[in-house]
Amino acid sequence: MSLLHEIQIVQRNAGEAAVIRNLERQGLIAPAAPNPTTTLVGQILVMATLLEQALRVVKNVEAEGGDEGELLQALIDQGEAAIATVLTQHAMQPITSPTTSTKGTTMTVATITPPAPLTTWQGQGGTYIGIKATPDGKAFHVVAAIGTRELEDQQWGEYGKRITGADSYHDGRANTEAMAAAGSALAQKILALDIDGHTDWALPSQADGHLLAANAKHLMQQDEYYWLSTQFSADNAWYQYFNYGYQDTGLKDCEFRAVPVRCIQIV
Repeated sequence: MSLLHEIQIVQRNAGEAAVIRNLERQGLIAPAAPNPTTTLVGQILVMATLLEQALRVVKNVEAEGGDEGELLQALIDQGEAAIATVLTQHAMQPITSPTTSTKGTTMTVATITPPAPLTTWQGQGGTYIGIKATPDGKAFHVVAAIGTRELEDQQWGEYGKRITGADSYHDGRANTEAMAAAGSALAQKILALDIDGHTDWALPSQADGHLLAANAKHLMQQDEYYWLSTQFSADNAWYQYFNYGYQDTGLKDCEFRAVPVRCIQIV
């Protein structure tokens, strides 16, 4: 591939994004729905792709003995700074102390920045597990009260009853509220928790369980089954087994372990 062709690729890719934005502003195409996760990832991927292509151009220019390398290197430096800015802005977006609702959480307050994953998030009630995304375009920081706040020998509850509103793969808070309303003692205990002043705890959903298994498996009890809030049927609900990292269903009257989690929306 010629040097000119590579420069044209960089120009074309940058131009396509500008054309799309212009068409959206003119109303000729529908703008994408707001999506913090897609926006962040999309911006980073676009910039990373352009940087990778620019880096190839720099190498080719230098190999041919040209002196444009310094200018292109400056472009790369600017691009790297732009990525750092996007990451910083995303990390500093307001995330708040949720209040309970039938849908799980409502955001209200201050800007805070998460710590490194798998460390204690001071003032937030537990260990920072990481970020999960949901199909509606939202993203959440997940905090788990691992250790002394875990509940042992708990039944999921309400065996033989199909609980309306407790089937969500993603929304553990909505599941837990539905469970509690139907009489689940486990769900009621979790909703009654107040850790570091936060009362928005939930039994993890299946999505939360997968994130815990992926990031924090070594922090969990390896030979214990952990209840998840996602219901499977009138008689069964999902559980997480960390030793092998899988999920399966168990009878609701079995006694398993439970770890409370809270999900803080990134806005």
